[in-house]
Amino acid sequence: MVLTMTLSPWVERKVWLSELEYGKDNPMIKTGESVSGRGIRMGMALRELGDEVLCMGFCSAEGERIISQVLADAGVERDFIKVPGALRMRIAIYDEKGAATRCIQQGTAIEGRAVEQMEVAYARNLSEMGEGDVAALGGHVPLGIGPEIYAELIGMAKDRKVRAVLAAQEENLEKGILAGPYAALLCKEDLDGLAGRALQSQRECCAAAREILEQSGGAYLCVEMQEKLLLVSPQKAFSAQIFGEQKGMRAGAAAGLAHAAQHGTGETLLRCAAAGRELLCKDTPAQRQCFEQRAREIAVEEIE
Repeated sequence: MVLTMTLSPWVERKVWLSELEYGKDNPMIKTGESVSGRGIRMGMALRELGDEVLCMGFCSAEGERIISQVLADAGVERDFIKVPGALRMRIAIYDEKGAATRCIQQGTAIEGRAVEQMEVAYARNLSEMGEGDVAALGGHVPLGIGPEIYAELIGMAKDRKVRAVLAAQEENLEKGILAGPYAALLCKEDLDGLAGRALQSQRECCAAAREILEQSGGAYLCVEMQEKLLLVSPQKAFSAQIFGEQKGMRAGAAAGLAHAAQHGTGETLLRCAAAGRELLCKDTPAQRQCFEQRAREIAVEEIE
């Protein structure tokens, strides 16, 4: 089982026009509405692979309708804490030439009482999970919540022998990684920041990652470089070729890592993260058979 956490989901409303004319009434060709957030996207991708999934997080009364509908349609269980105010929102206006104009709303700050409710619900759900199950954490942290939140959630998961997988950024990532998740996904720039210097080679990246693992007690760091995906443990390190940067790749890699963390180690984690980067969290759902075949095809090299 995988529990995913989305602390700050967001709703996107899309409008298509033939042409956007400023200061005038613009007839709409069509409209659309979707919901996102790394935990939600990961949860839906993992369900496509056949995993049992529970999505948690915060949602507003307004956002509950669309979040519940989207997750129910995907066959994903949910346990969201309702909060006053509004979710993050993005209104995107597209014209026939493909140009996009976006308006962003940051969302309402989360109050301390809601955080306490979420932690109680999280602890309850963890108590129903078994050793080897996964808590997948990552994405934006809303206003009102400090950067230590992922460290706290990782600690709670470890207490229940649930494997925490982290995919966050910047300060949220730093504090979370030092809490020792089972596996964490980060980019090379994140690793540079944690190491306090610009790392110049795969060997330097592996050495820096091992220093972090030794300090934190974590099992694996998965590092996204320009053309390589590295998986580093205290004992071994592996690399796999990756290509390009497209929509959903970070979330897809995190989903692949969470999927593999339930039953795999070492090279399996890297293969699934690389395959997830290519196939998961995309507009077209992935089939488990295709995902597993692609994971087997990923060429992996051990780093001496």
